[in-house]
Amino acid sequence: MPEQAGGSSGDQQLLTYGTGPFAAVYSPSSETDPSQEPYWHTASQVSSAPGAPDEIVGATASPTDQGEESDGYELEKVVPPSRTYNLDYKAWIGSVHGAPISVPANGQCLCLAFYATTTNTQAKKLTLRATTVAAADLVKQRVLDIVLANLRYDVKLRLILPKEELLRIYPGEQPPYSQEAAAAMLYAHYVKMREVSVATSVPQVFWEEPTVVRAMAVYLREPIYVWDVDAADRAYVQQYSYKKFEMDNGDRHDTGIVAPHSEDRIRDILEACFHQKVVPTMLLLKHTEGHFYGVQHGDVFHEWHAHPGPDMRERLDHVHRLVGLPVLPSARSDPESVAAEATYEEQALLEEMGVTFMPAGPKPALCRSQRIHLLSALALIPMLMFIVASMNAFSGTPISTPVTLLTADW
Repeated sequence: MPEQAGGSSGDQQLLTYGTGPFAAVYSPSSETDPSQEPYWHTASQVSSAPGAPDEIVGATASPTDQGEESDGYELEKVVPPSRTYNLDYKAWIGSVHGAPISVPANGQCLCLAFYATTTNTQAKKLTLRATTVAAADLVKQRVLDIVLANLRYDVKLRLILPKEELLRIYPGEQPPYSQEAAAAMLYAHYVKMREVSVATSVPQVFWEEPTVVRAMAVYLREPIYVWDVDAADRAYVQQYSYKKFEMDNGDRHDTGIVAPHSEDRIRDILEACFHQKVVPTMLLLKHTEGHFYGVQHGDVFHEWHAHPGPDMRERLDHVHRLVGLPVLPSARSDPESVAAEATYEEQALLEEMGVTFMPAGPKPALCRSQRIHLLSALALIPMLMFIVASMNAFSGTPISTPVTLLTADW
């Protein structure tokens, strides 16, 4: 974010979710037949430096894998593994007493898996009871507030490519002509999705992609290890973390980054976590199902948190020192201040599009949904002006297009 110069066992009420064409909620099976399509994609190492797009996870539907028990996600563009150890995912996560937690395949499995992991849900499957949904919705909203607060600068750093994201989310729809307008429309999309409960089924392309996972690491103030599991249950990992970037205007931008780790590297990290009694935050993405799972650590989670001496967050810092990873700042931002920053960024996006704010006088009172509709509409104006300019050049007769953008000071 720019700096300027648990589900309870006592839950008894089950909910019925989902309406419309995406209403069906399915539970994935770990016994799905393995995919026969190629798993590893050719790509270069992803850098956390500015200017390198975040492309470790692509929310891409696999035509051969997608089915009733699939959300349709794949990890793409990762560095091919060395297969030094050739271990399956159970061996990797089991080294720190981890076990998978299944979550509903309703298009929001990333959010649900993240909630199940961070609350150490001790069950084979997360049940969407009323209090569980309310708690998971709050976590999702706070994560998306971070996405909204960081979006404008993430675009400038090319950590987010707004036109490509809109094409992924809305396939077949032409994105806005300018990058500024595309960023504004992407902002409007995340605002709308922020209000959708984790219990509601949505198209899979709406959620699982790197932007949200990076924001989860910023929210948690700890790294997140995403295990990519292939058809033979072999697992390879990417670490989602965060760092501060110096922007051209002097602002310091705290945002998420991602990097793959070799098997030797993750072995050292997990070994240090075991000896220091640190529970790493982990998620699973099974290739054969295109579906996220949480990871719980049973009673060890509570035993290690209660370990005498420095608390677990301090021990995590020590793990990073032991293995040569950056020691990450642990202080969390106040959720209200993050939400306020997200609202400020909404106005900043409009200003970058050339919107003129009324300096004085009575201003129309617009609710947030009305503002977002306006934001989406304004994002299309540059495309309209480009079309008109093209028509002028073709016909030789100027078409008058006086456009004055007057909006309330939101």
